[in-house]
This record gives sequence, C-alpha cells and structure tokens, in this order.
Amino acid sequence: MVKLYIADVSSLDIEKRLGEVSTHRREKVLRAQKPDARRRLLGAELLLNIAVPNHPPYRISGRGKPYFECGSPCFSLSHSGKYALCAVSDKEIGADIEAPRENSAALAERFFTEKESAAVRRANDPDEEFCRLWVLKESYIKATGEGLACPLNSFEAGDKIGEYRTWHTELDGYHIAVCTKGDAGEIEIHTVTL
Repeated sequence: MVKLYIADVSSLDIEKRLGEVSTHRREKVLRAQKPDARRRLLGAELLLNIAVPNHPPYRISGRGKPYFECGSPCFSLSHSGKYALCAVSDKEIGADIEAPRENSAALAERFFTEKESAAVRRANDPDEEFCRLWVLKESYIKATGEGLACPLNSFEAGDKIGEYRTWHTELDGYHIAVCTKGDAGEIEIHTVTL
C-alpha cells in the first residue's frame, strides 16, 4: 500500500513551522532564495511528519535519496508550484509532482527516448504529454535511488519499468506519479492542510 500526502503550501507560515523539521531540512529551507521555494521545501517534510509520526532521523544517500536507516517505511518527497507531497510505502518508492510548462517539446528531444519524443510531438497538447512522461520518469529514478545519474533517455516511461510499477494522476492541473519496486497495491491519497 502507498499513502500519498499532498498539501497546498502557498500560505504556509515559514517562521512558525520551521522548528518542526530536521536540521538538514531547516538548513535547506533557509538556503532557498524565494519564499515560495522555502514553503515547498518545508511543506514536504511537514508532510513526512504527518505520514510517519515520531519517525527517526533520516539520511540522504550519495545520490540524494532520503531514507531511514532502519529501511522502513520507504518514502519520497517532492514539490512544485503551490504543492508539496510525501509518498510512503513498505517498498522502495519514488514520487514526483510537476505542473506543465510551455514549449517543453524541445526538452523531450534532449531528455527522452525517440519513441517518447515522437509521442510528445504527436500529442494534442505536447506540454501535457511531456509533463506526464516527465513525472513518470522522475518517480522511477527516485525509486531506484539512481537520481539523475540515470539518464532519462536510457529507459521508457510506462506502467512497468523493469521490476518497478508506476501510477499517474492529476490534481488541479499538476501531474503526479508514484513508482514502487513491485506492485504498489492500493494507493490512498490524503489531502492535508498545513
């Protein structure tokens, strides 16, 4: 089972909530230049605190994947625009959220396989198709822990990527993808107010 926690962080009070997150996250929040970026970074870990109450400290792998030393639960954090999210599972997991951007078809040529680039070019709305594929790919490289060391054009996005399974949905114009090692089972979505 996957539990996905999503929050609109556009009015999150940074000063009031900053003390509720880890030292690592607090430093990351304070390094961000813009208040909106700070809210997104802060909101992602606040959601982890809700998803896994009283969780142990987490570490960051050499490629940027957060994890608990005990190995479980597995989690993934993401944010974009006005949203932050946290996905939690007993399996390796990656999650991503993004809003479509204009004129992204050129990026498909650079980052996607030829088949995916062609699908973006043929789509009724190329920016939407690019974003859908992007979140699927991003969720996969987060689940595997490879991060951007894994070239995005080295695999094709889909419901199944090797031993990993992906799931996609949309919320308020944003694309959301979750990827787990093996079948995710049921996915519970929790919309949270922070």
